[in-house]
Amino acid sequence: MTPRFLIIESDPIVSLDLVEIIKENIIDPVVNVAQSLEDAASHMDEYLSPTVALIDAPAERFEHSELFRKMFSSGTKMIFLDMSLNELAQTDRNFVLVAQPFSTTMIVHALSALGVPALTTAPAPPEPTDPAS
Repeated sequence: MTPRFLIIESDPIVSLDLVEIIKENIIDPVVNVAQSLEDAASHMDEYLSPTVALIDAPAERFEHSELFRKMFSSGTKMIFLDMSLNELAQTDRNFVLVAQPFSTTMIVHALSALGVPALTTAPAPPEPTDPAS
């Protein structure tokens, strides 16, 4: 099964960072990006049911939204990138909070904690060889 990701992030630079982290650490992911909750909600049918959503949105706007209800009922696992979602993150094992600024390691650990399949275990790059030897 191909893991599907939905990133909801208004900052294009942060979105690109998240896309890169996912593509470098997950085998054959499908990644969709929405710049707002409204954008994500209007395209939810196109995104199918994401395996994981990475969400940077204020709690008061997200946790009472139809988008949240749809994702919750479909079993979408969620990584929250907004500290206001801390209380919500503690209510379900399918939610993880990652504080910003985040690192690749923090996102990978969050994915692992959610049981996301197909985490890559890329080998370390080879040691440089000494041309004189």
